[in-house]
Amino acid sequence: MELFEEVGQTLSRAGQGLAQKARDTAQVTKLKLAVSEDERAIEGIYLSIGKAYCRMCEACSPEQLPHPSRSRLCWQAFGSGSSSCSTSSRPSASFSRS
Repeated sequence: MELFEEVGQTLSRAGQGLAQKARDTAQVTKLKLAVSEDERAIEGIYLSIGKAYCRMCEACSPEQLPHPSRSRLCWQAFGSGSSSCSTSSRPSASFSRS
């Protein structure tokens, strides 16, 4: 009888170990999914910021922009800007959370 009890206890401990490993794996998977979702949200926010910056700079020529090297892509995307560009004439950027 003692042999059966030892085998039963050994199997019970092994089962408990496997169950704990499964719980740990599930928790890690949930955390990785949460990180991935947060990274996608951050990318969306960066995209919104970039679009707002391009809209703000749409009416400006490259010489009038504070950072011409950063604004070159906006300039190319929107074509030629107007000759009158000042901080007060720039459209305000509005951000919305997706």
